[in-house]
Amino acid sequence: MRLLDICSILHAKIPQQTNEFSDTQSATLSISSGVVTVTATAHGLSIGDTFTLSGFVLDENINYSHTVVSVPDVDTFTFTIIQQFITATNQNGILHKNIRIYPTVSVQIAVDSYSKLQNGTYKKVMYIVDLGMTSSKDRNISSDASFEMIRSTDFKISTINRFGVLTILPIKNDTVGANAADFARAMIKNFVKTIVGRQLPTDWENTQSSAISLISSSREVSNNSFIVQNYTFETTEYIGVADVNDDDFGYNVEDIKLVVIPKIGE
Repeated sequence: MRLLDICSILHAKIPQQTNEFSDTQSATLSISSGVVTVTATAHGLSIGDTFTLSGFVLDENINYSHTVVSVPDVDTFTFTIIQQFITATNQNGILHKNIRIYPTVSVQIAVDSYSKLQNGTYKKVMYIVDLGMTSSKDRNISSDASFEMIRSTDFKISTINRFGVLTILPIKNDTVGANAADFARAMIKNFVKTIVGRQLPTDWENTQSSAISLISSSREVSNNSFIVQNYTFETTEYIGVADVNDDDFGYNVEDIKLVVIPKIGE
């Protein structure tokens, strides 16, 4: 399980569910020979930036995350597609930029980063944090501790991986935090649509991975400026004997869009 895999999914799908974690503006697109040109007034994007499109109803496959390839001028930029699935030009939709979904290593670092990055302007931000892993010789064995580890084609280890999605919600204009609490509960529906039931790429070759499950939702931190809502998810990887005994460990090769983490103080 890799945080960038999860960030990649959320970058692509959360803007389809809510505008609260990105800056948005209207946009128009056209296509020529696999190159899509997006027109959005003073878009502010640069080559290599990631963005997400939504609301293009004539070609819904375009409603996903992409990377800027070129910037002809301040009002247009381009990206490429593998196949020409766009059939209509001059479509109108929404450009999502500056998507505030970042990986992090702990809840405390996320809170500290949020306080510094927002610089008093508090917006909704999402952080993905690795909550650790436990392992089992066989999770289906009730007396797991007595299940002897032997080499056989039936042997497997289960790794139970957990990650948290932290949504930091400002309550500066919500003195009792009720609006933020209601928004946090409504986000569960967005997560069910976005990542629950998906299977992540595994860290092992020839390994099965269970679908992502939502385990719990809890409020980790609160103060008079913002609250931190932690949604905990779980996925399990089943490692076969070949992975345990051979030396050909390794990650499956995946095309992962990197998520740019803002520098502290910017």
